[in-house]
Formats: sequence, structure tokens, C-alpha cells
Amino acid sequence: MVRGQLGDARFWKAIQYYTRKFSYQTATTSDFVEAIGEATGQDLEWLFDQYVYKPGHPEFEVSWDYDAANWLLHLSVKQNQKVDAKPAPFRVPIEIEALGDSSSHSRDIILKSINFKKAAAEWIWQLEHASRVVNRSEAALALGSLGGAEVIAALERAGTQDAFFGIRIDAAGSLGRIRTETARPAILRILNDKEAPVRAAAAGALGALNKNGDTVNRLLDLVRNDASYAVRQTALLAAARLKPDKGLDLVKPFLDMEPMRAAAVQAIQQIADEAAVPTLLDLSQDGDDRMRLGALRALGSLGKGKQPVTDRLWEALRDPDKADRQTAIFSVLARRETAAIPDLQRLAETEPLPNMARSARAALDSLRAPTPPSRAGEAPAGSDDLPSLRNRLSELEKENNELKARLDRLEKNTHAQ
Repeated sequence: MVRGQLGDARFWKAIQYYTRKFSYQTATTSDFVEAIGEATGQDLEWLFDQYVYKPGHPEFEVSWDYDAANWLLHLSVKQNQKVDAKPAPFRVPIEIEALGDSSSHSRDIILKSINFKKAAAEWIWQLEHASRVVNRSEAALALGSLGGAEVIAALERAGTQDAFFGIRIDAAGSLGRIRTETARPAILRILNDKEAPVRAAAAGALGALNKNGDTVNRLLDLVRNDASYAVRQTALLAAARLKPDKGLDLVKPFLDMEPMRAAAVQAIQQIADEAAVPTLLDLSQDGDDRMRLGALRALGSLGKGKQPVTDRLWEALRDPDKADRQTAIFSVLARRETAAIPDLQRLAETEPLPNMARSARAALDSLRAPTPPSRAGEAPAGSDDLPSLRNRLSELEKENNELKARLDRLEKNTHAQ
């Protein structure tokens, strides 16, 4: 975005000036903004103020229609983003490009989200004719929220024929989001791709469909025989999401296969079979961090009401390893273990790591809050606590960085005066 605002010549001039001025030094965002102004004479503080120091990003809602008789294009662009329930418009210079069969040129890309109201036929045309990868990707993703025979056929063509593997990945993912039986043959064809990331995307998409015995067998064949361990791991998780018959027995052998062990623990959590609790308790003592932490996470949703599970999580809250303590906080919160409040209180008061102490306090607040009964059709109360807790931690860290950067700028202005 900075390059788009400055143009190539001034952008590289600013970069060279900045690297010379602060070589072998620690520099802040405000130093970078200042260097841009000194090198080019252009003040971009407004851009950094919006995208670095303030929350949010532009959320465009776009619609259009074409008056063929008068050769007139009508385009409507609205910003819909809000901060604290109030409109928060961004100053964003944008370019409008209308394409026919001619190729396009590279343009500046801005950070945004966009809701462009187009018919399926228009997205299909864009997927098949746009010269830029970003535009084909946009179309492939948009088609995933639609459906119908023409959409599935277009995504299959993109998933098997597009020259860029990233578009084939997007097409596979969109077919998985459509989640109809008519999408299954298209996904199975993409599964034959020569690129491992594309096969992995197709395997993941199969796991989003309804349970099907042939699909489970195809995924398990991938787990056992694909040349890529990344594909095998993804296929194992996809098969677990389908909850196959005797799923725990199918997954257990992979706990002893080194490249597959961590994925196998995740698969056990997805199968959600209470018979796995003894295995998870054993794995929660494993010397491999991935296995131990994966098992502790799984115990956040399995073994509720079982004292050995509660005892193991209490033990993890006191573990010298910070990763064990952090995972135990999340698992205790997921289980709504109010009996853990004294241990969380102790952790919040004595934990030397600020982020960990904040996690413990956030979990305490959640567990102490009244829990309203769930109504029919609603998620159980507390089911959203983990994401909200992570969001709160992220927000606190961002606020801290913003305050530090602003203090740096104030100190520089004070010295200059």
C-alpha cells in the first residue's frame, strides 16, 4: 500500500534512505513514517494512523449495473465498517477497473474486505478469464457461497486445469463449502493433482461433506499411501471429522507412526469418543510437546466429570512448562471447571509472564460470570469463550504496541521542539 501511494521511484528512494539512516539500530514504525517524509516530502502518517494505530479495515459493499443502450456503467461503493458500533470511514484512494476480453495491468492492492454483489455467471467469467491470480482467487472463493451445476462445473475446471496451484486449492475449498453430493465427484478428481497442497485441500474438502463410506475409504487410502505426509495428515483429520465407524480403532495405529502422531491426537479429539480418555491421559504425559499439548487440548472437550481428567488438568496448571500451563487454562475454561478458580487465581497472582497472567484472569472472569441456560438451537453457554479469550489477548498486545509507538512519536516531537 505504501508503494502504491508513493509510486515505485519514490518508494525505493524512501526504503534506501530508511535503511541507511537506521542501519545497525532499532527503529519503530514512527521512524519509518518520518523517513518516508524526509526522503520523499510526502506525509503518509494518515495511512499508518488508519492501518497500524487504529482498529479495523475498510469493508466495501459493491454493486453495479450496466446500461448497454447508453454504454454506461453504474457502480456503487459503500464503506460499512464500524468501530465500537460507530461508523469509522477510511481515507482510501482506489482505482476502478472494468475489464472485457483484454488483459489487465498490475495495480496497487489495499488491505480490505469486500462484498461485491455479482451473479454466479459473472464470477464464473472472472474465474476463467481474469489474468491476475488475486482476481481468479476472489472468484473461486465467492463461488463457494453459491452452488448449482454451473458453479460446480466451473470450480471443477479451475480445480483441475488452472495453471496456478493456489487457484486449484481455492477451488477445492469452495467445493467443500458447497457441501452437496454433486460436488463430491469434482473434489475426487482434484484429489489426483500432482501438487501435494492441492491434494491436501481436496482431502480437507471431502471431510466437510456428509459421511460416505466410499469417501472414508478413499481418505484412509490417502492416509496410508500418499507420498506427502502433509496430505496424509490432512486426510486423517478429514476422515475423523466424518466420524467413521470404529474411528478410534482406525486412528490409534497412527499414534506410533512418527510423522503422523500429532495429527492422530487431533483426530482423536475430533472423533470425540469417550473411550479415548485413558489414551489421552497417557499421551498428556508424553515427552513430545506436540503430543502432550494436543492431548491436554483434547481433554478440554472429553472426559467431563471424570476425576482423573480434572486432576491432570490441575497438575498442568502448575507445570513448569509455560505451554502446558497455557493449554490447561484453555482446557479448564472449555470444560467450565469452576473448581479450578482457586488455581487460576493463584496463577493470575503469581505468574511471571504477563500474557499468561492475563489469560488466567480472563478465564477467571469467564468462569465467575453467571452462565445463562442454553436455548434450543443455540450453542451451549460458554462455547465461545476460547475464541473471545484469544481475541482479548490479541487486542491487549496490539494496544500495548500502539501505546509504545505513540510514546516514541511524542518523545521525538518533544526533542525536536
